[in-house]
Amino acid sequence: MVFQVFELSHQLWPLIEKQNTKYRLAIPVVVRVACTLLKLAHATNMRLCSELFAIGTSTVSGVVHDTCRVINIGLRHEIAWPTGNRLLQVQNDFKVLCGLPVVGGAIDGTHIHISKPRIGPDDYFYFKTHGYTLNCQAVIDSRKVFLDLFLGMPGSTNDARML
Repeated sequence: MVFQVFELSHQLWPLIEKQNTKYRLAIPVVVRVACTLLKLAHATNMRLCSELFAIGTSTVSGVVHDTCRVINIGLRHEIAWPTGNRLLQVQNDFKVLCGLPVVGGAIDGTHIHISKPRIGPDDYFYFKTHGYTLNCQAVIDSRKVFLDLFLGMPGSTNDARML
């Protein structure tokens, strides 16, 4: 995981690096990426991320949002649907894994906890977690490589609407 954080940080560096100001030091790219990956991978709450990385709770929210936006823009070429021989390999792998023929990906969703939004907080309230969330929908291939990722609908949005 550590290698992946550094590799991803290196790829995102030109897109996400912030400049120090006379009022505060910029949060390093490695910290931004590590914080975002922890938040997304483990659905960690903002307070824990804040404590682990020694940054403000509201700053965590901004860091995660900015980093996800940069990943969606800057690494769009990395997240792509399989075609040709790769698609045949994915379909074969899924058939071996679960006995389902002609499957090109697996889809699922989760909720990413956020701070209470100032605008339209009721839209982001998710009753199962009793908190404010964004819906995240992902499609992976047979090797658990992301094929598609969508983040941004309010937590109250129905899964069928997300699909």
